[in-house]
Amino acid sequence: MVLVVPLGAYLYVRSPAPAVQTVQTVQVKAQSNPFLLEYPTPDAEALPNAIAVDSGGNVWTVLQNRTELVEFTPATSSFKTFPFPLPEGTKVMTWGLTVDDSRHLVWVADETSDVIWCFNMTSSIFRETAIPTVGATPFQIVLDSRGNAWFTEFVGDKIGTISILGVLTETPIPVVGNPTGIAIDAQGRIWFNLLQTGGVSDLYYVGSYYGGSFSFYNLTNRVDTPVGIAVDSGGHVWLTQHGASLLSEYYPATGEIKTFSTSIPRVGASLPYFVYVDQANGNVWFNEHYGNAIGEFDASTDQMVEYHIPPGPSTYGNISGVLTMNLAASGTPWFAEVYTGKIGTLNYTTPLNLSLGLNGVNLGQIIRISNGSSTSLQVTITGKGGGSELLSAAVGNATNPLKFSFLPGSGIGNFTTTLTISDSSTLKGNFFVTISATSGDLTMSQVVEVESDS
Repeated sequence: MVLVVPLGAYLYVRSPAPAVQTVQTVQVKAQSNPFLLEYPTPDAEALPNAIAVDSGGNVWTVLQNRTELVEFTPATSSFKTFPFPLPEGTKVMTWGLTVDDSRHLVWVADETSDVIWCFNMTSSIFRETAIPTVGATPFQIVLDSRGNAWFTEFVGDKIGTISILGVLTETPIPVVGNPTGIAIDAQGRIWFNLLQTGGVSDLYYVGSYYGGSFSFYNLTNRVDTPVGIAVDSGGHVWLTQHGASLLSEYYPATGEIKTFSTSIPRVGASLPYFVYVDQANGNVWFNEHYGNAIGEFDASTDQMVEYHIPPGPSTYGNISGVLTMNLAASGTPWFAEVYTGKIGTLNYTTPLNLSLGLNGVNLGQIIRISNGSSTSLQVTITGKGGGSELLSAAVGNATNPLKFSFLPGSGIGNFTTTLTISDSSTLKGNFFVTISATSGDLTMSQVVEVESDS
């Protein structure tokens, strides 16, 4: 059953502007490491989460502890704050925010109140649409080409939409589960992840919705806890595997899936959340919760760069809480640091001072290895930062039959090391190995495919 709530129904409420509109402008000074720019929001305890960039380059986020929507103007390093029209003491919690540039609107999915907020940039008026399903927990939100807002209901197990005329429609998903990330491809097809947990075993699906019909792709035992989802220009679906610290490229037409590991962070798990594709060049961006980094994967070269974010409070394990990110129209990533009260972006004016190359291995070449045997690769590190470069390797698979050793395992400046890959089990298959060098604020990685023919 599809539930449709028309414009003007009791669930659709236009919130009046306050008698005196509270708009606070706070200018801040950017703080940076060589590759990032960070901007403290007006309150270090604000808990910024969900972020998007409008066509003018202004950045929008929600300060959850202050129950405010904010607009940040990078050119002046200033914030404007707009309080949500809610009773005192009511909080907003959101993982989803998007901007409709053509109609000058900001959309916010509020899981605390089960509300979709719509803020008019011109009039500074909020409009709220209450979701009929009690406890729906709206998660992510995106816009289609016509300006309709689509969102996932994490607990409601529904796909919701609010049309440009203000009509809210909820469509139950015919497979029981918790939908997480949502994306729209070039043909207008809605894509989402679906988690079915709590039973004898966890089940994971990628779903699509188009023309009133659902399609499902069962990725159980092939992915673990998919949260973020994006679709590139070739129709390939990109997923972040939050629980497994992996990034996957899925081909719906063939069922093929390629899975790549992030580098290994200090805490042992990176926990990537959301993923976006820069359609201009195909590069894939993702944010790492525990890895405390913003990652960029170039599918044309199988190279990965992870930009480390300065540490956060010790009470949160020294991580900054990079739980949400988004891309500007230019492809520049912006992110919110919920534990530090900052937002940030990349500083593209700083050249990378670290590179990693594999001697004698061509792009796309498969390295073959048999059970009980090993093979060695020569890895060249070029470091210009003057610090120590630490080496590591990880497999893009929950089951790892391979062992790795570097000799030497670290160095300073430019050096060559020998990576030995050993096959330690009878597990057959093809595995993508992420070979990484970390120095200071940067990790550079090269992914290679290894075939175990035990």
